[in-house]
Amino acid sequence: MLSSRPAWRIAEAVYDTSALMLLAEGVPVFELVEEVLGAKPRCVVLPQVLEELERHASSRSVRKRVAARLAIQIVSKRGCVTPNFRAGRLADDAIVEYVRRNIHAIAVTADTGLHRRLLQLGIPHLYYREEGRRFEAAGV
Repeated sequence: MLSSRPAWRIAEAVYDTSALMLLAEGVPVFELVEEVLGAKPRCVVLPQVLEELERHASSRSVRKRVAARLAIQIVSKRGCVTPNFRAGRLADDAIVEYVRRNIHAIAVTADTGLHRRLLQLGIPHLYYREEGRRFEAAGV
């Protein structure tokens, strides 16, 4: 599975905006992540991701607005942790840095750009595959 970060050692799943926005499409994001990892990691949503969701919640696009608001509600209801982590202004930069610094954390994304970046850096992560409607381990 995740050779450098075995499932039993992964304590945190660090979600990006794209993964959380899948919730509005009915994708059971948290359950799929738990299935791949074989564990129930703590949900981590960095402040930069919350800020990005809040911007989308004010979007002119009804689809984005609804998806972001739903994601914010679910993150709050689920009790996701928002650590005071301010490395990097952009959400993607913060996620990369957080996972680099925390060996027991894994990034979760549906964003192709972030997926490619994590692969280039050799950072294990979970990437959402639309065609299979599931997350796959990558960068291992």
